[in-house]
Amino acid sequence: MGRARAHGDLRGRLLLPLLPEGGLPGDRSGRRTLVVNGALALAAAYLVGALPVGFLVARVFGVGDIRRHGSGNIGTTNVLRAAGWVPALLTLIGDVAKGYLAVAAAGALAGDAGARAGDRPRRLAQPRPLGGGPRDSGVARGRGDDALCVARLDPGRRLRAARRAAPGLRRAGDAGRPRGRGDHHRAAPRQHRPPPRRDRAPPGPGAQRRVTLAIVGGGSWGTALAIHLARQGGAVRLWAREVEVVEGIRARRRSPWYLADLDVPAGVTPTTELAEAVHGASLLIVAVPSEFFATTLESLPPVPEGVPIVTATKGFDPVRHLRMSEVIAAWRPGARIAALSGPTFAREVALGHPTAAVVASRDETLAGALQRQLGAREFRLYASQDVVGVEAGGALKNVMAIATGLSDGLALGENARAALITRGLAEMTRLAVALGASAATLAGLAGLGDLVLTCTGGLSRNRQLGMALARGETTAAVERESRMIAEGTRTVTSALALAKRHAVAMPICEEVGAVLFAGKPPADAVASLLERPLRREDR
Repeated sequence: MGRARAHGDLRGRLLLPLLPEGGLPGDRSGRRTLVVNGALALAAAYLVGALPVGFLVARVFGVGDIRRHGSGNIGTTNVLRAAGWVPALLTLIGDVAKGYLAVAAAGALAGDAGARAGDRPRRLAQPRPLGGGPRDSGVARGRGDDALCVARLDPGRRLRAARRAAPGLRRAGDAGRPRGRGDHHRAAPRQHRPPPRRDRAPPGPGAQRRVTLAIVGGGSWGTALAIHLARQGGAVRLWAREVEVVEGIRARRRSPWYLADLDVPAGVTPTTELAEAVHGASLLIVAVPSEFFATTLESLPPVPEGVPIVTATKGFDPVRHLRMSEVIAAWRPGARIAALSGPTFAREVALGHPTAAVVASRDETLAGALQRQLGAREFRLYASQDVVGVEAGGALKNVMAIATGLSDGLALGENARAALITRGLAEMTRLAVALGASAATLAGLAGLGDLVLTCTGGLSRNRQLGMALARGETTAAVERESRMIAEGTRTVTSALALAKRHAVAMPICEEVGAVLFAGKPPADAVASLLERPLRREDR
C-alpha cells in the first residue's frame, strides 16, 4: 500500500503542471483532448528546439556549412568566429527566441493553465491537499482555495502558495523554532537536491586544442600570413622545413632568416613536423615555393574531406607547367580549393600596413567565407571565381619584374620601365585568356596591381634579381645570399612552354629566358626588344 501510494503521489507531482485546473477531466472527450494537446505540445517543443539557427544563418551569409569552420559547432561563438558579429547576433537572438517559443508552444497547447490561474482561478469544491492526505487540506484555509489552485498548477509555486496561505508552515532550517499547534499534521516542504556532479574526465596525454589554421611554408610570405592571422586572434600552426627557423620562433618569437626583425605572436606555433601542423586544422594554406609545391603535398598526412586548401604560391609547376590549384586538384580530387594572390609584400602585411588582395575559388560560397575569415580591416580581400586569372596574373608578373629590374639596372630610365610594365601586362593577358581567364581579372589586383607593385617596389625579389643580373651577378649567388627564391626564374620556363602550346607571342618573356638560361647579356636583350617590327598596340 505504501509503495502504491508513493507511486501515485509521484505521478501526481509529475503530471500536475499539465492538467487543467479542475484536475483530470472526468469525461472521455476531455481526457482525449488533454492527451492530444500534450502530444502536440511535446512535438512543437521538439521541432522548435531542433531548429539549427546558427547553421541557417551561416548559410544565408555565405559561410556554407558552419560545422566545417572553427570549433565545428553551430553556436553563437563559432558563427562570430567564421562569419562576423552580425550573423552571430542573429544567431543569439534566434537561439533565445527558440527557447522562448518552445516553452510558449508547450504552455499554449497544454491548456495555458498558468495564464488562466494568474487571471482568475476557479474555486474547487474539494481541493486536493498538498501533502497527499485529507489532514493537510487545512494549510490553505487561511486564504481560501484560490491559493491552493495556483499551487497545483505549477510545482514551483506549490510551496510558495502554501507558505503564503499558512505562515506557520515549518521551513528548512526552522528546527529551533517551537512547534505550533498542529505542526505534526503538516507535510514538510520538499528540499531541492542538486543532481550528483559528474566530473568530466581529464584529457588524455595526447589531447590538444583544436587548431584553426595551418600554414605550410615558413618563408617570408608564410611567416607574414601567420603573423597577420594570429593578430586577428586565430590559432596558427606554421610548418617550416628549417630547424633554425622553428627554434628561433620558439625561443625568441622571431625567425632568424625571414622577417627577422619582426616579432611572431604567441598564437603562432612553429613546427618541423607536417603531421603536427596539419592535425585538427580547419583550413590549410600552402605557401611553399612552386618547385617544392607538389612534393610538399605528397608529404602531407591525410587531410580531412571538406577542409579548404588555399594556395598562396605564385608560380607554375616547373615540370608539368600546372597552376598550383591544378596541382592540388591532381593530388586530391574533389578538394575545396582557393587561391590567394595580389599586390602583397610580405613585410608590409606582417606590419599591418593597408593591403588589398584577391581570394579566388570556383566555389563562390567558399570564396566568400575565406574573404571574411582571412581578411581584416588592413588586409582587404576581394572575392573572385576566376581562379585561372588570379593565379596566372600572380605568376607571370614575376617574369616582368625581372625585365624591369634589368632595365633599372642598366639605368634606362622611367620611360623604359613604364613601357615594359604596359607591354608586359599585354603579354600576361594574352596568355591568361588563352588558359581560360577573364581579361578583366588581369586588369585587377591579381594582374595589374601585383605587376605595378613588383615592377616598382624596392622589396621585390624579382626586380632585385634583374638589377643584380644587370650588374653581372648570377642568379645562384643572389638567391644564396638572400636565402629567398625569385619565382620569376622558375615561372619563365613554364610561361614559354604554355605560350608555345597556345601559340601566344611573349617577346619579353623570351628575352628574360635568354638572359637567365642562355647567357645573353641584358643590354642585348633590351636591344632585341627595341628592334622588333612595329605593330598595332591592340595586337
